Amino acid sequence: MGWSILRTMCVTAVFICVAVCPTTGEEPKHRVAVKTFENPANAERSTIGNALTEILITELSRAGSRYYELVDPGSVGEVLRQVDFNTQDWMNNPLATQQLAGANLILAGKVTNFSFAENKFQESVLVRGVVQLVDRYRQRVDVRVDFRLIDVKTGRVYISESGSGSQTRVSTTSGALVWSGILAGAVIRVSNEEGLDSLIGRSTVLAVQQVVRKLTELARTLPPPEVGPDPLKTELDYLSTLEGKILAQVGLEERIINLGKTNGLRQGDRLAVFSERVIRDRQGKEVYRELTQVGVLELVDVDSAPDRSKARLVEKTNNDATPGTIGREGDIVKVELARARELRADSVKGESPRTTDNNSTSDVEDHVKDLLRRGDRYLQDRYFPQAYEEYKRANELQPGQLEIEGRMGLALLYMGDIYEAETIAQRLLERGDPVELPTMHKHYFGFCTGAMKIQDGRLHFVPTSGDHGFSVSATEIISYTSTPSESAGPVFFTLKTRKDNKEKRFDFSFLMFPQTEEAGIENTRRLNNMVIRLIREYVKP
Repeated sequence: MGWSILRTMCVTAVFICVAVCPTTGEEPKHRVAVKTFENPANAERSTIGNALTEILITELSRAGSRYYELVDPGSVGEVLRQVDFNTQDWMNNPLATQQLAGANLILAGKVTNFSFAENKFQESVLVRGVVQLVDRYRQRVDVRVDFRLIDVKTGRVYISESGSGSQTRVSTTSGALVWSGILAGAVIRVSNEEGLDSLIGRSTVLAVQQVVRKLTELARTLPPPEVGPDPLKTELDYLSTLEGKILAQVGLEERIINLGKTNGLRQGDRLAVFSERVIRDRQGKEVYRELTQVGVLELVDVDSAPDRSKARLVEKTNNDATPGTIGREGDIVKVELARARELRADSVKGESPRTTDNNSTSDVEDHVKDLLRRGDRYLQDRYFPQAYEEYKRANELQPGQLEIEGRMGLALLYMGDIYEAETIAQRLLERGDPVELPTMHKHYFGFCTGAMKIQDGRLHFVPTSGDHGFSVSATEIISYTSTPSESAGPVFFTLKTRKDNKEKRFDFSFLMFPQTEEAGIENTRRLNNMVIRLIREYVKP
């Protein structure tokens, strides 16, 4: 049974696998409040921290949506700005748990490196038959973000890591002026195609994507979020305890309140106004206080001061009261919960899980195609855990499809799950299906790419182009070993064959892991050993 090679990134081939896990429905997601990243020390007045935070929110919403649900930044931004994560006092502050719209995790960080280097040189260029010296600029941008993921209730730091990215190029124009503007506060534009393609844009996105990858890898080991009260109910319960006072009257209709954004209030919230009447006995001693509602105020400004707000009179509830007597200094105000619930419902509640009508074949097929498209995009961006999750969901809807299983296997290999992949490969070979691995073939004229395939007791090499492939049986194989490179280059899988009385040696390097770092070299060695075991068991003992 054949299947096509999936080309992703450089040259990749599909390793078909089956990994059907029992489904238990949608797992609860961690609700994350993102604090705006601090600016780098060399650009404290810039918008760099804001820009990287916006990019992170976009990337995490896309690539981390299987694990994390982001709280609306506008609803918690003011509270987060006032929290000092370098102390433990914030954990005891009810605002830290009640005002974060049900978030159980906080993501905080700082841009610790945002640097630009440029060296000018001259290059000889032929212009209309005349050699001229032209200015060129060799440029490099380095971006690093240090971040922490913190438990709201306990203050535990689940991860303290960094993400970095760097890009270089040679340009015909200097970038010094643009860079100076960014450090001085100019807006970084990486939200459009031109910005993303810029040196700064590419470096920034690379750093943020590394942060997102580390967060999604961490998600698999995080303890599940506590199943507690609905986030909306949590916030409303807190608002029900608030009681403030009128600080001042501004004309007939406007009032200043001693509650504000730090108390969780929003523009549009309504406050019931109560006038307090003191009841005394015959001797003038206070024996009772009675509250009478006299009107309703609506907040019109909660941004000018964090612990103050401005409201206007919208309703009179006491026939004896006049606009001038409603909301006098010292009068008490309380939040109207019905209005508060209406304002917060959309931003606090999460999306309901998407469901598919199992009785509709076309609906299932459309959903599977959508999942595969998303998985392919994740794979191209090297978000391997997210790609695997999308493929797994597609496999749950249409189990046993080679196209889907192949994608799942590819994602698993890129994640480094070698031993799980070997178990799956054994099942495939036992039922007669092929196992293919993307590989680079070294020969006298350089390198070529293709796929090594194990099937039906034979070993094949299928080149990406050309006619230099081969197929050998068990009797034609002399040896197969994992051979370290003579230099600091890649680790090779070496195959020696004898066919038509001619001995040949083939050196292959599998294209799953970058062999420029220790982890990639080690994973390649493990992959070589897996292939050796598969050949020994299913091709040549």
